[in-house]
Amino acid sequence: TILTSPPDGRGVRILKPFLEDAVRNFAKQNVAFFDDVTDLPLFYSERSLQNLLAVAIDRAGATPFAETPIGRRPAKRGGRPRRGSLDFWVRNGNDVYLIEVKHGWVRIDSDNPPAWVQRIWERANEQIQDIDPNSLNEQRFRKGHILRIAFMSLALWRNSRKALAPLSREQIQRHCMRLIHGLDPQPNWAIAWEIHSRVFEKLRRSPDPHLYDYHDHLAVLFVANIGQAE
Repeated sequence: TILTSPPDGRGVRILKPFLEDAVRNFAKQNVAFFDDVTDLPLFYSERSLQNLLAVAIDRAGATPFAETPIGRRPAKRGGRPRRGSLDFWVRNGNDVYLIEVKHGWVRIDSDNPPAWVQRIWERANEQIQDIDPNSLNEQRFRKGHILRIAFMSLALWRNSRKALAPLSREQIQRHCMRLIHGLDPQPNWAIAWEIHSRVFEKLRRSPDPHLYDYHDHLAVLFVANIGQAE
């Protein structure tokens, strides 16, 4: 379910279909992994997701390069530029996307995201903004756009001992929108993926059922801030 969309602008028209396609592919990759292994990668960390994200980006018709070396702005005025890495450098036709990825957990009935989720969201936006533009001035990119994307997936959960009845799609959308409005800076794009209840029934019969006894993971909220890098 697409919840919000970025304002129209140069390059964004091209980016929106790509981002939506990549997220849908990522959800399919998680389901395929679950069907084979009876586990979901999105239950784990950002680093655990990169392999599936790379496949999802590739299937969206783009070329991903993970942990790309890149220049960053000096830490202090007058200082020397720094070297760092980018989670994903993506080539899509004549366009390039610079993507920082974060992952977090939020109780679905929380009024606001927890402080640590806010911190990693701020960090993703800072990392995107401090890319040294001089490291992007390569002749082969001059014909297209260079877009920065701060991207975060949030696994929404609730205590299964309190309420086992599934939430409606409208309730999930309402919770997701509250979280979107609770993040600063506020994301300008979001899509939610509702995880089917059959997943949890199988997980509770897995060799490690204690991992899933106390929580129902009901949905995943993907949010992004999209900006120009030119």
